[in-house]
Amino acid sequence: MRTPAVLSVLLLSCLCSPAQAQSAYRCSTPSGTVFQDRPCSSGASVQVHKAAPRSGSAPALPAEPAPLTPEQLEGLSPQQLQLLLLQQQNQQRNLERERLADQDGLSPEPPARPRAKTGQENMQEYLDARDRLSQERRAEQREALAAEGQRSDTSGALSRIDNRLRELRMRRDSLAATPKERSRASWQEERLVRLRPQVAAGIPGALEEAEAYLY
Repeated sequence: MRTPAVLSVLLLSCLCSPAQAQSAYRCSTPSGTVFQDRPCSSGASVQVHKAAPRSGSAPALPAEPAPLTPEQLEGLSPQQLQLLLLQQQNQQRNLERERLADQDGLSPEPPARPRAKTGQENMQEYLDARDRLSQERRAEQREALAAEGQRSDTSGALSRIDNRLRELRMRRDSLAATPKERSRASWQEERLVRLRPQVAAGIPGALEEAEAYLY
């Protein structure tokens, strides 16, 4: 067990002197918390307000207990000295917690965490995604059918144009046809020969124009 002399030295190093208790700045040093009448050299000083707080203002810092003189410490038992040392250490920890709490109060609040979705919301999202996928697939099928139908229409139109060209050539070369009929057949043949590549390429209006020469 520590002797009274050793405990007295420890208490004297931890407790504040009367001059420190009356100072206006609380500073943190490697050896502990000290009080002085000027700001700390490190710049991390906390001003102590001894006066009672006004209404609506921040509460004053807890006052430091009156220190014991060496003569008073010498008259204490080892158990009493150890108890005083523990009390002083607890007070130092409380002051440190208050300082950290003040710093935390100045820091911005962390962003709120997003609310977790319920099972019903997750199910609704799944159903909506499934409906969108089904609609996209149906739209793709309609486009494919339309393209297939257009290819089929184009193929049928080209077949009719080829048949009509054979008829017009036969009429143009027929000896039984009149000059007017041969001239008309030749003119229609020229138009269909010009329109056939346009119909095959799917150029708008080409098929409608070719329909006029198919009959």
